[in-house]
Amino acid sequence: MKEKMQIHDVVQGSQEWKDLRFKFDLKTASNAPVMMGESPHASRNSLLENAFYKRESGDIYQPVADEGHRTEAMAREALELETLCDFPPLVASREVDGVDLLASFDGLCEENATLMEHKQWNEELAKMVRSGELPPKIYWQLEHQLAVAEGVADKVLFIVSDGTANRRAMMEYRSTPERRDALVTGWQLFGHYLCDYKPKAKPQQVEGADADGFPLVKYEVHGTAIHSNLRDILPIVLERAEEEMARPLETDQDFADKEKQVKAIKAARKHLKETSEEVKGELVSFAEFSSLAAEMDSVLQKLQSHGEKAVKDAKAQKKREIEQYAEEALAEYIGLTNEKIKPLRIERIIYIVPDWGGAMKNKRTLESLQNAVDEELSRVQVGIKQTFKLVWENLEYFNSQKDYHFLFNDLERIVNQQSEGFKALVQQRIADYEAEQKEKREREERERKEREAAEAKRKEEAEERRRKQEEEEDKRREEAEARRKEEAEAREREPKPETEKVHGSPQEVKPEPEESHETPATNVQAPAEMPAQQKATTGEAYTLIGEIEAWSQRHKVEPSSLQELFGIIRRHYAKEAA
Repeated sequence: MKEKMQIHDVVQGSQEWKDLRFKFDLKTASNAPVMMGESPHASRNSLLENAFYKRESGDIYQPVADEGHRTEAMAREALELETLCDFPPLVASREVDGVDLLASFDGLCEENATLMEHKQWNEELAKMVRSGELPPKIYWQLEHQLAVAEGVADKVLFIVSDGTANRRAMMEYRSTPERRDALVTGWQLFGHYLCDYKPKAKPQQVEGADADGFPLVKYEVHGTAIHSNLRDILPIVLERAEEEMARPLETDQDFADKEKQVKAIKAARKHLKETSEEVKGELVSFAEFSSLAAEMDSVLQKLQSHGEKAVKDAKAQKKREIEQYAEEALAEYIGLTNEKIKPLRIERIIYIVPDWGGAMKNKRTLESLQNAVDEELSRVQVGIKQTFKLVWENLEYFNSQKDYHFLFNDLERIVNQQSEGFKALVQQRIADYEAEQKEKREREERERKEREAAEAKRKEEAEERRRKQEEEEDKRREEAEARRKEEAEAREREPKPETEKVHGSPQEVKPEPEESHETPATNVQAPAEMPAQQKATTGEAYTLIGEIEAWSQRHKVEPSSLQELFGIIRRHYAKEAA
């Protein structure tokens, strides 16, 4: 539940109002551009210091303040006449995402849910207003005001005028989610920095101190002789040069002193050169003086060069140190962020490239360099924190879908978006996956049924083939049996051969073989009939012949081979008979 805006009964500019600002650690609308590093008048570091010490940056020049109040009152009166709505000034506060923010409104019309903010006439700012594009130093203040007035006002009428209608530019400003989030994130970080703030000793003087000076060369001419103080001052200059070249440069004061000293050295060299020219013009004993002057100029020249180089090198070193410190602070902040979202890494989610060089450009003092780099560091940290808050919210939803994490190998690429879009993407990807899995299961079920149907059909066909083979086998056996019976009956009907006695034993009279007119396939003679006594005792002789014939047909035995077999059988019977 969002906190409601609270109105404070204080007069803007009063001591009570100032105390209230300190109570809120100067987290005010007018300081919002300073906190965001977009103020041309103050640095973020100075705001931290002022909030720590409970002090303002300085009083506004009273005539300027009075003129601002006068033109603001005139602009308010004109606006109330135009809108027929009162815009009383007031002071209010509201807690926004854990941060207490304070704002002083130039005017608030609750009836129209509108704020008023007035700035004194400025032609350049008026052009921006006419174009509808406000600079950061303005829109951060308006964003802050709308954050405090959320639920009461949703827009600001921003006016630039001198209090008259002739010189007035006005536009309507509404908050944007990106700026609102950046502002609140910036104030959150400001609060963290304020808790850890440690005051730094600041030098009171940034102007170069007057150099104690190099002793000036003086001379007198007496006749043909030149009397000068070169011999006396040369050791002093040498000792001073050694001291100055060994002195380190650490603070803005050191740099200012060194730069002023270099100017003094240049002046001393110029004076020495002019003095040498004067002495030379005297046309007196110039050799000794010239030698000493040249030696002294050499010392001064080295000291000047060293001073210029020392300032340049020391500033470059300080820049490197400031940048290195910022890099380390940024690395630490990134590390802390990564600990909260691991195994993700924030630097792979957003592009983090601070512009330290651009921030330090045209900054002459160490303090301005430090302020610029700190503001750039804060800007980058605000961007990281904004992204972190978005990623954290999205990860909470993502972690509720643990069964589907394998679908999001590109999580670092997609997690940095608004939560509604991220949720929709996650849900769609899961739905697509489930649809694919359902289709896969249905396809596998169809394939399984098709395989089972094919297997059943294969078995049915195999069974049909087996049945047909058995029928054909039975048929062949029946046909073979029938042929055997026919052949047996045919042999029964054949005339029996006559027998005669040879040497007292009956012999079978073999008839002369008749010429065969049958084809080779049937020109196969069965063995002769068994002797009567063997026929009487062996009733299956003819059955054996029939079986042999059936066998020869099944195995496709050549007739000649069958004829040979029968011959063997006949010879066997003949031997038995003998």
